[in-house]
Amino acid sequence: MPTPSATASRFGVSQRLWTLGKFAVSGGILVFLLARLNRADLLERLAGAQWQWLLLALTLYFLAILLGVLKWHLLVRAQHLDISFWNLATFTFTGLFLGNVLPTNVGGDVVRAAMLARASHGTTEAAAISVVVDRLLGLSAFFGVTLISTGLAVGLLTRST
Repeated sequence: MPTPSATASRFGVSQRLWTLGKFAVSGGILVFLLARLNRADLLERLAGAQWQWLLLALTLYFLAILLGVLKWHLLVRAQHLDISFWNLATFTFTGLFLGNVLPTNVGGDVVRAAMLARASHGTTEAAAISVVVDRLLGLSAFFGVTLISTGLAVGLLTRST
């Protein structure tokens, strides 16, 4: 898979122009979204927000994402791929963004696997396996929490009757 700079060079576009184009597309998306925003409603909600809870929620959210990156980093290292934690964090945030924008459930995972394969110089199978195993581990953790929660709920319900 050719890199964006190789693609840009092939079509006679300089790297600066390519980067400028990416910023223009991102800016266009932001303008498009902000133009459809009800600013009065947003400001009213922000004025009534309790900032300490928002900050706590954002901190916990990003901590959960970084723990997921750590899990993926351990899987990638088990595949003998030499990719840094921060590169994997970049791939993860890119995948999360595209997963929210693309109309599919797996678009972000495909992007994560493709970015990992490119960064690891063509080890596509290992990159795909690491993403699939990462998803399966997350699914099994979800089922584990579900079973524990169900057990606790049944115990609390039967004790109160």
